[in-house]
Amino acid sequence: MEDKKLDINISPEVAEGKYANFAVISHSESEFVLDFISHMPHMAEAKVQSRIIMSPTAVRRLHAALTDNIGKYEMSKAEDSFSEDEEPLMFKGPQGEA
Repeated sequence: MEDKKLDINISPEVAEGKYANFAVISHSESEFVLDFISHMPHMAEAKVQSRIIMSPTAVRRLHAALTDNIGKYEMSKAEDSFSEDEEPLMFKGPQGEA
């Protein structure tokens, strides 16, 4: 099979990105729905920043790519790793009031 070049373009608006610190994943027989959410501590509401709908095949490829990249990250930042049940650093520390 011949390798074909894939040109990927990104608009400036998409390139800015959206911050998400939480995700909800659901699925049917034919698709996975990934909702990326921004949730701030002590807030009663959270906002879905982006919803991505993918085929099971694409999700398998995403899973493999994430596993590979997390492994590489952990090898380079072993001392900075935290467990899955640990809150991100941004949620720690004294709680301010306004």
